[in-house]
Amino acid sequence: MLYWIPVWIAGIMLSAEDASVIGTAGRLLVAVAAVIAALRFSVRPEIVKAAAENDWRRIVSIWQKMSVFSTIATILSMVSIYVLGNWVISIIFGHAYLLAAPILIILLFGVLGESIGGPVDEILKMTGNTVFVLVGLIFAIVLETILAIYFSGFGLSYLA
Repeated sequence: MLYWIPVWIAGIMLSAEDASVIGTAGRLLVAVAAVIAALRFSVRPEIVKAAAENDWRRIVSIWQKMSVFSTIATILSMVSIYVLGNWVISIIFGHAYLLAAPILIILLFGVLGESIGGPVDEILKMTGNTVFVLVGLIFAIVLETILAIYFSGFGLSYLA
């Protein structure tokens, strides 16, 4: 749902073309986010076992490794898109979608934040503190909606 809020807002406040460019960037974002999510899910059994053993040092170690790896992967994605994004997007989708590259970089800042945080929500969920994850999700939805509405006033032309 979080990935599509900007598309829904663009569809309401901007043109259908702008919404399609933002939607394309959002879909491309899923490729990077999916790698990080797969990594986070892969450590769940280890987090659960460490929590059951009350081994918080191991949980912190898992968190640190995951954060470093996923942050590096996200930064490399951002740099790659900055360097090659326009070229690749124009080949695959055409010149009408060139603005998807800078939008994708902007969206990747959200993934970067998630990467830096590491599997914190996984740790909270696996240790019985799910309410914090839910409150964080609600906060993110509200903030993203407010930001999407505010920035849609500028349109996509400011990225060109």
